[in-house]
Amino acid sequence: MGAVTPEAVLSLDDATLKEIGFSRQKTSYVRGLAREIASGELDLEELAFLDNDEARKRLIRVRGIGGWTADTYLLFALRRQDAWPSGD
Repeated sequence: MGAVTPEAVLSLDDATLKEIGFSRQKTSYVRGLAREIASGELDLEELAFLDNDEARKRLIRVRGIGGWTADTYLLFALRRQDAWPSGD
């Protein structure tokens, strides 16, 4: 696949995604996320400038992203020290 970009993810067929471990549900979620990023509907760079609550809200609007995933993104991708995935 090379670089992991929205376009690269969208170019993968169902069989390839299944081969690398994606369930049908996860395939649906990852394609939806890739479409939102590719269209600019979700701007990952913009998230860095938002406070935790607003960034979390933007992420949770994406089908398949819940609170735990949003908090994990805040913690690891955005390096927010005051974010912690609930339940951990």
